Amino acid sequence: MQSRLPTFLLVVGVPFTLLVLCFKIYNRIEPMILGFPFLYFWLFSCLFISFASMYVGWRIDPKSDRNLRKQNVKNNAQNQADSRGRDQ
Repeated sequence: MQSRLPTFLLVVGVPFTLLVLCFKIYNRIEPMILGFPFLYFWLFSCLFISFASMYVGWRIDPKSDRNLRKQNVKNNAQNQADSRGRDQ
């Protein structure tokens, strides 16, 4: 049985680290990046990074619907092949 810990760390740990633990890094106005204060740029970047970490977490989660369907299709194909072998 596979662990869901890597998924949890990606989905919860990455945004938490970016927004809470790195507060002293991004709590400033200077420098200006793309016309935005650094604080706004950091928070806007965190949105995309959080989305990416949730997507990767969903892809690697062994208990997600997507992965369970894949596993069921594989098991059904294997069962059909086994039953055909026994019929002959």
